Amino acid sequence: MPEQAIARAGRARKKKRGADGRSYVIGGVYDTVDRPHRLSYTDGLGEPTSIWPETHTTITFEPLPNGNTLLTKTSTATPAVHQLNAAWLRAMGGG
Repeated sequence: MPEQAIARAGRARKKKRGADGRSYVIGGVYDTVDRPHRLSYTDGLGEPTSIWPETHTTITFEPLPNGNTLLTKTSTATPAVHQLNAAWLRAMGGG
């Protein structure tokens, strides 16, 4: 995956191709960028300006004594999002 410039209130857009050959757009908005500690963003199907339904994800980065970093990812979503994600994974050939 190519590296992306991330800025607070910046929009993200990714295009994926499913196993059926159709393209899917995934977009969102970064709402917290606190380097190197925390990143949070919205994420959903569709263009960043018209996403439905939406998930909110927070990723924290914690340095460990051995020099490694503990990454913790937390996402919140409605049941509709979980159903849509399952359908999306099937369309992408993942389940």
